Amino acid sequence: MDALQYAAPFAFWIFLAAIIIFGSFFGYLKSRSRDRAISDIAQRGQKVPAELFDLTPQTSPAGLLVGGLVMLFIGIALAAVGWSLVQSHQSPAGSELVGLFPGGIGLALLISYFALGRSKRDVR
Repeated sequence: MDALQYAAPFAFWIFLAAIIIFGSFFGYLKSRSRDRAISDIAQRGQKVPAELFDLTPQTSPAGLLVGGLVMLFIGIALAAVGWSLVQSHQSPAGSELVGLFPGGIGLALLISYFALGRSKRDVR
């Protein structure tokens, strides 16, 4: 067996692990920074704002729009690649359907963005 055939799957899993590790590390840094801020405020004898204890993630409707568009276009790109592979007889028929999964997620995110309505999107 050629070692090169294992390069792509290996690189994929290394890339995925790096994303998870970096995401966890930066989440830890954010949490540590917040904890230090709370500690500094408390040591000075000041009242700690309640917002610093709110651990719920702050989401933006614009994030739904951006995420939906990205996923939708990833789905379209995967469908186009699958279609071209089927046309060149390098992939079995139905390979273009691989784009349905990310495209469907993107469509769901866009629907949820527009379902929020203008009134909730404009609240700042």
